[in-house]
Amino acid sequence: MLWSRLYIPTLRDDPAEAESAGHRLLTRAGYIRPSAYLYLGRRMLSRIQALVRRHLDSIGGQEMLAPQGFDPLSAELASYRRFPQVWYQFRGEFRMEACCIDLD
Repeated sequence: MLWSRLYIPTLRDDPAEAESAGHRLLTRAGYIRPSAYLYLGRRMLSRIQALVRRHLDSIGGQEMLAPQGFDPLSAELASYRRFPQVWYQFRGEFRMEACCIDLD
């Protein structure tokens, strides 16, 4: 797809809701809006996730999709005796949660 056909809205002025310099710059550049990642922001997140996923997979990490996080699963995962293990997941709000349980 051509860049000229993409929706990448940029702003000339600083947004009033900007909390930091990074937030201000990402909003002005068309990466994010108050409640959404725009095309460039989503592309940036997918590249970061691919990089982190590649490194975690190289050390033996296992990706899981746990809607409530790892807390409800921790008792069940602790009963699995091949440790140490690394589990990770990516959530919609770009908060990576990692869990490593070692019983030694």
